[in-house]
Amino acid sequence: MPHDPLAKLRALLHNAPSRTTWDDLCQCIENMDEELVEVALEYAEGHLQSWPTDIRRVSLYEASPQRWWPLARLIWLQGGYQWQSHLKQLSRATEMHITLCHFYDEDAKILADSPHIANLTTLVSCECEIGDEGVEALAESKHLTKLNKLTLSTNKLGPQSAEVLARSTTLANLIALDLSDNELGDAGVKALAKSETLSNLTTLELHWVEAGDKALCALSESKTLSNLTTLEMNGNDIGDSGLKALAQTTHLTRLTTLGLNNNDIGDDGLVALAASHALKKLTHLDLNSNRLGDPGTKALAKSETLTNLTKLDLGGNYLTAEGVAALASSPALDQLTELNLECNGAGTEGANALALSQHLANLTTLNLGYNDIGDEGLKALAQSPHLANLVELDLSNNGISDKGIKALTQSPYLTQLKQLSLKVNNISDEGVKILASSSILNHLRSLYLGYNKMDPQSPEIAILRKRITNLFL
Repeated sequence: MPHDPLAKLRALLHNAPSRTTWDDLCQCIENMDEELVEVALEYAEGHLQSWPTDIRRVSLYEASPQRWWPLARLIWLQGGYQWQSHLKQLSRATEMHITLCHFYDEDAKILADSPHIANLTTLVSCECEIGDEGVEALAESKHLTKLNKLTLSTNKLGPQSAEVLARSTTLANLIALDLSDNELGDAGVKALAKSETLSNLTTLELHWVEAGDKALCALSESKTLSNLTTLEMNGNDIGDSGLKALAQTTHLTRLTTLGLNNNDIGDDGLVALAASHALKKLTHLDLNSNRLGDPGTKALAKSETLTNLTKLDLGGNYLTAEGVAALASSPALDQLTELNLECNGAGTEGANALALSQHLANLTTLNLGYNDIGDEGLKALAQSPHLANLVELDLSNNGISDKGIKALTQSPYLTQLKQLSLKVNNISDEGVKILASSSILNHLRSLYLGYNKMDPQSPEIAILRKRITNLFL
């Protein structure tokens, strides 16, 4: 049988896409006879079309003189590497990620002026030093017309940068824009809202941009941004008035994901949101670390419009058992798969309410960390047939002792857990011993046990290490 010089390459390309296969593939081509490289590259490219771009990721440090380089699609630049001499190596790249770099306005200008970036569809530059001038160069580059995702988080952007992006015709194809952790202020966000060119945006991320209620009011009134499905504005100062304005929007009615954690929002804002007919398509809602209490939570539970939620984050607020019970009894939350209530005041009573809820039967992730549910609360959860679909459960800092662990391991329902956090409790070596011999570990991949009362060097811990892939003490 004649020898097939491409046999190894063919075999690798029939493997499932992975970083390991990618590395082996690159090494295979690198070791080939020179006359076979062109054929190998053409053959490989045909099979790699369906691979995720992230797997075809390489550092610009590797640019030359590697034979396999034409197959790379995501180019990664980190640190102070002198990248300018390798611009030609970007000609086939569709994504470029620049992180933690001394990458200044002048660098952005050089990049924007290069014809070799013409195939980029995604450009990420975070934790760099790009300012208004660099943004202007990128926004006016005739080579970035294919760009549909742009991230410029944690740079030196101000309101002027937002204004330049808002009027850019080059970036008219953008569907995702992330300007988080820059000093845009209300003026910068208002400029984006008034844009006449960003009509294709479906995702807008503006975390920690020093925006207030007026900024969200402007976005709510933007006709151009009516295609948004995701709006993330964590860490600003939106307040109740900003959320009330959003609740009354006639333009942002396609939103499915809304992130407003750390925004000084109180019950009045949540009451308005719960009554909103404009935002009835929401599936993901993040209101972590605000000023929410039971009144707002009750309004959410009674909402006749927010009935499509699958992910709800109310952690870090002021809910008591009464508010948690309202959520547990809500038919509006029938579709929830993820619920975060960490750092509230659910207590044993709240845990009991959750355990009895038929409306939370679809939950796969539940975070009740820092809620003082105690052993009795854990016992209630463990005996709940409605929580049988849970795969992730966080019970950190809840005053749980060995008694609670015994109830947990005897549960006939919590048998599908893959991740479990029991850190910062009162579990001793006896509790660890009970855990180590339990069938509840059969599917568990990650277990967090730090800051308890057991001996990290005990034989029981050694048993856990053998049974669990990721054990954190």
